[in-house]
Amino acid sequence: MSRKLKGWLLGLIFLFGLLIMLIALLSDPLIRHMGNQEVDDMTAEKVEAAKRKSANFDYSTVKMLNPVSVSLDAVQNAAQNAIQSGNASEYASVGKVAIPNVSLRLPIGKGLGNQVLSRGAGTMSEDQQMGKGNYAMAGHYMTNTRILFSPLKRVRVGDMIYLTDMKKVYRYRTYSKRTVPKNEVEVLRDVPGKKVVTLITCASANYNEPNRIVVQGELVGTSTNLNRYKNIFG
Repeated sequence: MSRKLKGWLLGLIFLFGLLIMLIALLSDPLIRHMGNQEVDDMTAEKVEAAKRKSANFDYSTVKMLNPVSVSLDAVQNAAQNAIQSGNASEYASVGKVAIPNVSLRLPIGKGLGNQVLSRGAGTMSEDQQMGKGNYAMAGHYMTNTRILFSPLKRVRVGDMIYLTDMKKVYRYRTYSKRTVPKNEVEVLRDVPGKKVVTLITCASANYNEPNRIVVQGELVGTSTNLNRYKNIFG
């Protein structure tokens, strides 16, 4: 191999490594940006429209996020917004979730698709409703423990959990936090005599993590005064 060709190859390897490093560094800010954009653009009309969209609810298809897929999603979203006015994302926003004590503020998307879980929480069944039965959501646990559902690890019993469908605010108080095997389905069932919210995430950012953190709260009140809770949802 000639010295010139070897130099070209070393240069390409260096540039490729630099690109991978840049993508990795941008991944977390992109996740925050996409989630914040959905929160800011959410309206009651968009939530109602999202309820009519189809979605994937197969929990077994959920995969770990990687920097490349996050970056591609952000580029696609930016391209859609450039072509059409407003937020042209196909993301189906059905509400917001906030846990002030751990600085968790996220959009809730319909289903468990990659586009949903790269922005915030995802609903786990087609017919679930806030304030009724067991409103279950899943989200990713990340190496950066300040984004997506990673803050669930810091939730304590007694912490307040707030949901909104842009018509009402639903207030839940955390009564249970535990770690269960990933195939534990009992946590998704209705709790007799209670209206609850269930939030699920991996117990760590390790590949093929076998356990899940499950946080559950009981409904303690609702309100139609959204302005009162504006600062909570960001």
